Amino acid sequence: MHRQTLKFFFLVIFLITPQVYADTITLKDGTKLEGKILEENPSTIKIEYNVTKSIKDIKSINRSEIKEITKVSEDEIAFNAIKSLLPTEDLLSTDDYDKILADKPAKFLTLFPSSTHKDSVQKIIDEIKKEKAVIESGGVKLNGKWITGDEAAKDPYNHQARILGVKIIKASKKNNYSLVLNHFDELQMNYSYSLAYNETIPLIKEILPKYDASLNREEQIFKVRNKEREDQYKSMEAEDKKRTEEAFQAGMKAFQLRRKEAKELKKSK
Repeated sequence: MHRQTLKFFFLVIFLITPQVYADTITLKDGTKLEGKILEENPSTIKIEYNVTKSIKDIKSINRSEIKEITKVSEDEIAFNAIKSLLPTEDLLSTDDYDKILADKPAKFLTLFPSSTHKDSVQKIIDEIKKEKAVIESGGVKLNGKWITGDEAAKDPYNHQARILGVKIIKASKKNNYSLVLNHFDELQMNYSYSLAYNETIPLIKEILPKYDASLNREEQIFKVRNKEREDQYKSMEAEDKKRTEEAFQAGMKAFQLRRKEAKELKKSK
């Protein structure tokens, strides 16, 4: 692959980050347009700029209207994406760390070997490797704090409970309510005397109505699918009908089970 094509491909990867560092055009009237400069010629500049966080527009601006142009270099964009890797999330595995190291940091060093940010990137890589070594020695990161294997061994009951508590928080941030309740079931069943259990109950009370709403939406989807299934039956062979019906009933059974568990848990709180 041609080096410029390779650089463009990886730059797109770097841009997929919560914080994007943009080119900025400041007009003489004080207006600032932040985005990506697409084209330049002696009289005009074309920029794709952010109208809002989710809406973009493209505008051609006469150079006579421009007070200042600030461009962000490719390695600057890539470096800012790498800076967001620290601090790392809780409960990462050694495989997670390997994936992090093989992705943006490694690609940065390949694409920008002469960048002024090279040493800073290497420091980030070294820090991530240190964390991986702690994991390999039996340590774990919980709520942003490191717990060594020896510390965990002193109180394994509460340690395992804290791990489940953090898993619940991580799943809730992703709106994965089913996984939240699965982890809470385990916490309730095996670690009901732990501090983590008591600390998690308020979050579960907050999540249950959201999960109930999610189940209601899923029930409506099932109804739509059921109608589609009935329409499709008309053109199906007998064997196909049987397989489709079995798959549908299995899905419906799993759904009803999740709904029953959620309602029972809601009553117990």
